Amino acid sequence: MVLKRRPPFGNWVFYLIMTFLLGALAGCAEFQVRTLPPPPPTPKIRVFVEAISAPGRWKMPVEEYSKRVPKFVGKVLAETGIFEMAGIENSKSVLVGSRPPTKQEWAKKDWELARRVGKGLHADYAIFVCRSKVKGQIFWDMTFLNVATGKKYRSVSQVPAKRYLDQEEYAKIFKIKYREIFREAKNDMLVTAIQKSHVASLVTPVQPAASLPSSPPPPAPSSARIIPPPAEEKPLAAPPPAPSVAEKPKSPDTGRPPSAPVPPAPASPPPQILSPAVEEESLPSVAEEKGEVPEDLAGVTVLDLEKELAAKSKTDSRKRLAVYDLETIESLRVVGLILSEALREELIRLGHFALVNRENLVQVLKEIELQMSGLVDEKQAVKVAKGLAASQIVMGRYGALGKTGILQVKRIDVESQGTLAMGSLKCSQGKEDELLAQMSDLARKLAGGN
Repeated sequence: MVLKRRPPFGNWVFYLIMTFLLGALAGCAEFQVRTLPPPPPTPKIRVFVEAISAPGRWKMPVEEYSKRVPKFVGKVLAETGIFEMAGIENSKSVLVGSRPPTKQEWAKKDWELARRVGKGLHADYAIFVCRSKVKGQIFWDMTFLNVATGKKYRSVSQVPAKRYLDQEEYAKIFKIKYREIFREAKNDMLVTAIQKSHVASLVTPVQPAASLPSSPPPPAPSSARIIPPPAEEKPLAAPPPAPSVAEKPKSPDTGRPPSAPVPPAPASPPPQILSPAVEEESLPSVAEEKGEVPEDLAGVTVLDLEKELAAKSKTDSRKRLAVYDLETIESLRVVGLILSEALREELIRLGHFALVNRENLVQVLKEIELQMSGLVDEKQAVKVAKGLAASQIVMGRYGALGKTGILQVKRIDVESQGTLAMGSLKCSQGKEDELLAQMSDLARKLAGGN
């Protein structure tokens, strides 16, 4: 007679464990991730955007929200020139599942699913915009995730649910949120851009930038107003006097003296730059909100967007400043854009100037078929600034001499075209984050004497 050993636990425990394991395996298999063919190498930072709605009743249906928000965010990112979008359809084709993941499923195990999808899309970053509602307030939780490292940057804000948001206000919300994230993530973004620039330089034909001087120009004292010496100024030559009509007989056919050559046709007048209605950049006038928040936002600083959305354009007596993107070679284009944006943020923080929006500056340059950097010389930059009602401009370049990176900038008076201040920064190759650490000092040098 063979005796069977009873399991140490009851049968119900065995079945419970098996049910749990099978459920866990089913949960893992519920979302499968495909890998798309890699896109062409580019120095731009590649991102994908997902819009998530918490359970509840919404004025904007979930399906419409999931389509419209990535478009709004994509437009804001495109205006920076830094990013390349993976595309909504690509995101859907990579993730295979019976339903869209919830926020908790995306964030589970340190955002494992999000990072898998990002790798399948060959994206550098993922952006998640989750909306939730508590007691008449809509909360916007934007997470900026580095796909490779898992580093996360977050901006949480709120707006009253009863407020109607039009397209312009949606764009304004995401612009504010991106700027909040940029201040925290700019070092991380710069490291990613440097890594991508090495790859892009191997496959992209690069035109060399103008050679940098062997040493950067000496920074001006903070209170000094530097005016170029008269010897360097090149006044326009006066046109020769027109010949008197009575001096020589005119040809009956042309009306000109027979011996005189036919003058060339007058050049077409330069395109007129109309001054657009410019909304000046400033730090968001948001305040910390200490009211009730969703459970997953407990302990997070929540910014109130109501004042910012309701703010009207006010007359500002500060000098208007237009900051051009740094000139650099194509493979370092995104690096230059990140450094340019970091410089703008520091100048805004100082509060001495009213900065012209970059997108307005880009729009005017597009109208006259110029780019923000590389094709804009000083005279053209001054001309565009006058059209934007800017009294001063900032121009500069970023490049490398051997294993040393050099950033040079100067502030120019639009009326006199004289240099008001200048400054430069250096860093060793691979330590470009040192430039960001010194950016506030550079901004103070540029703002010296206003």
